[in-house]
Amino acid sequence: MRQLVGDFRESVYLTVRSHADSVCIHREIGTSGRKVLSISEGSRRPLGTVIGSIAYLAALDASECESIIDENRSRYPHWGVTSSLVIERVEFARHHGYAYASQGLRPGTRSVAAAIQDGQGKPCGSLSIAAVADIMDPPMIESMAQSLRHKAELIAAVLNSQASRTREPPVNR
Repeated sequence: MRQLVGDFRESVYLTVRSHADSVCIHREIGTSGRKVLSISEGSRRPLGTVIGSIAYLAALDASECESIIDENRSRYPHWGVTSSLVIERVEFARHHGYAYASQGLRPGTRSVAAAIQDGQGKPCGSLSIAAVADIMDPPMIESMAQSLRHKAELIAAVLNSQASRTREPPVNR
């Protein structure tokens, strides 16, 4: 996450799922003069309301994703989104391999995210970057998305390596 901050100077967020919600478990604050601090560590929001949770939903199988969106449908208006917008963003993420919001949580911001997947291809979290809208032109968005996907793959590899070591039987000598 620090490397992403170093590369882009913007705040980076790590979120995980808790039932039908997403929880920010870590935030690296950017070094840009115009920091976007839209989510605090420990913040809990319905899946689908922040871009990291869109990336997470997009990595789920379709039926589980639909079930969560249905479960959260009545909660979305409080967070300024609709189930239609969530579905549109999930479809974009599935098509492009990353999630993107042209309007972030705060006015004048944008955000991009990638899911972290386990060894079975199931999401276990997401990484996201939020920045002021005027710096996030299409080439910057693509660069951020590519870096987020790469870091998500590296994290997944470490997690999978650790998981496989705990499952290996002891060696008899």
